[in-house]
Amino acid sequence: MTVQQIIDEIQGESVIDLADATLLSHFKSGLRYISSLIEDRVFLTEGTITLVSGSQTASLSGLSSGFIRERAVWYVSSGSRVPIPKPPSIEYFHDIFTTTGSGKPSYYRIYGTTFQVDKLADETITIGFDYFKEISAVVLTDTFLGDERLIQAAKYACKAEYYGDYEEDEIKAARNEKKCKEILSQLQGDYEGQEMGCYVDEKEDY
Repeated sequence: MTVQQIIDEIQGESVIDLADATLLSHFKSGLRYISSLIEDRVFLTEGTITLVSGSQTASLSGLSSGFIRERAVWYVSSGSRVPIPKPPSIEYFHDIFTTTGSGKPSYYRIYGTTFQVDKLADETITIGFDYFKEISAVVLTDTFLGDERLIQAAKYACKAEYYGDYEEDEIKAARNEKKCKEILSQLQGDYEGQEMGCYVDEKEDY
């Protein structure tokens, strides 16, 4: 779902007569609240950059300025996504790094705003990312990649912020906050399991 679709649902469920941009600010506040309670960066998005033939580096400027860290990286070949792993260590990356060999990337690293692979690209390659994004950079056209439960928790958190800050209705705010926390308590166990697979990072609040 896009953020716009989630906000449309919130407006329809609660008959909230606010401009999308104004309600988006409550949605972001709700996401920050969620990120303070569970071990997850909350907002995951997807994007691509281009690695030009004969090069080893590309700028991350094609991704959102709110880029925090990648979760998964791949390249597109014949319409399929081929994962590019991180090297087991930066020393290993330097050991296999070559400026004479060419082919498809076997490993990558990121430094600053630069994406680098271990060998020269043998053709122009589309590099794809699943990556964590700062909540402050979330826009209506973004796709929310969380599962249905996290989407529902985000909706409750948004409503809690709206009722508490805009309508000053503490009863409705507390009711929605409670529902949000109930879902998050269930999700926390899932995130701890995923952490073993390096999918989850420490608590952060943006």
